[in-house]
Amino acid sequence: MPLNVTIIGLDVLGGSLGLALGTLDPSVLTSGRPVITGWDPDSRAVRDARDRLMIDRPAREITEAVADADVVFVNAPPDQIGSTFQQIAPRLKHGAVVSDMGSTKAEVLAMAQRMLPTTVDFIGGNPIVGRSGTLRDAAIEYFKRSIYCLVPSPAARPQSVDTLAALIEAIGAKPYYIDASEHDAYVASVQHLPLILSATLLESVSRSGGWREMEPLAGEPFRIVTQLAATNPAVSSAICASNSTAIAARIDDLIRLLVEIRDNLRNPDQIETIFTHARDIHTQLQAAQPNMRPGEDAYYGIAEEPPSNRGLSGLFFGQRKRPDRGKK
Repeated sequence: MPLNVTIIGLDVLGGSLGLALGTLDPSVLTSGRPVITGWDPDSRAVRDARDRLMIDRPAREITEAVADADVVFVNAPPDQIGSTFQQIAPRLKHGAVVSDMGSTKAEVLAMAQRMLPTTVDFIGGNPIVGRSGTLRDAAIEYFKRSIYCLVPSPAARPQSVDTLAALIEAIGAKPYYIDASEHDAYVASVQHLPLILSATLLESVSRSGGWREMEPLAGEPFRIVTQLAATNPAVSSAICASNSTAIAARIDDLIRLLVEIRDNLRNPDQIETIFTHARDIHTQLQAAQPNMRPGEDAYYGIAEEPPSNRGLSGLFFGQRKRPDRGKK
């Protein structure tokens, strides 16, 4: 029988997931093409998703949406994930798999443990894709070749992890199993800190007495660096709150480096060393193949043909890591 998959939250992320799953060749999954149910607080989004064939079944209530679900994707803002768990918890059927799609994991796993019944399996998720846009921007190829972080709860059954991984692979993404604390530390550095730096730079400069005179001189470099400041303020602040410990540690490191730079502004050799190292790291970043999990590029380099995602399952850090089971 096909899986009943429910998507809660129909924006560009949820809509693209529905399109990708709903257009699968039935032979891709052993259970066939899944049946997609969708719900969103905005009833217009639900109608639009149904009209665009992103979902098979529109739900009027969130509890209705999850009642028969085998797999539930919770695509909600960071500050609404907990309340969403509370709403759906009484209606989740025995053995259901629940996963979120947020950018922080430790806090979400803790909420899932408190709020979801022990009869379901929670597996945290974070697709490393662009998150801006509306339902109109949804696309079938949205997840293709992207890394999709999976963070199973300690109690998650192996078969539930396999079920979710199969769905992730079916839409063309690459599962990357990782510990929650490490995940949050990494995204604090490469996702959340850039957001804070962009807003902080714009805020600092605009507060200065000469902002009106400076503004006409704000060319492309300034506009590029501050572009992230245009992100929804409510979402940005919720992200900061959900990963505050890891972000604070990165800010402390950044402050130390800024002080070092400040104290050496008249020391060209010292400053040049920092700029040179930054340039070299940027060159490596630009040359690296995107969306490659650790070790994957080396594996491709010795393989005649890139193996399927399923064939790579034993290669990457944390792959199939199930605490307290001793299984890899």
